[in-house]
Amino acid sequence: MRGRLIRPMVATIARLSTYAIEHDSQAPGGSGYDHDFREPVVVPTADGIGVPDRKELEAVDVRCQVEMRSYEELRQGSTGNMPPDSLTLVLHFCDLEAQALVDPLTRRPLFCTGDRLVSLSKCTGELTQSFPDPPGMFATQVQPRFGLGGERNLLLIEFQARDRGLLRV
Repeated sequence: MRGRLIRPMVATIARLSTYAIEHDSQAPGGSGYDHDFREPVVVPTADGIGVPDRKELEAVDVRCQVEMRSYEELRQGSTGNMPPDSLTLVLHFCDLEAQALVDPLTRRPLFCTGDRLVSLSKCTGELTQSFPDPPGMFATQVQPRFGLGGERNLLLIEFQARDRGLLRV
């Protein structure tokens, strides 16, 4: 018995394609992926605010359970309110396996940090909320969970908003 999700919804997630970033990049120097920081490099623009050289695979819809951490919490900074938006999606490995979102050799989920949450919908298809980019909601943690009997049954993905900053002052 592997359990089930509580109040399931559908999340649309755009997975980061590090292969495409590294081999098909517009970034200075050729590669658009920074191996030290494990993220896409920022390509300078005329206005001083860079854009990440980000390439994504086709977005996938997965059943999930949504757990809110904080959303639009008042947190003042020198430039105004900077809310630390954060939410966690709980996905069931049965659903991931049925959609071929688990690597058949390593049995690891195909989601990783840097994936972007596009939207949340009801199971009927009605849009509940979309997450515009920028600022975007990006996966900062992907963690499998084990249930009764040591059976790996859940995958937790934490998403956080990431505002863009200036490249120069």
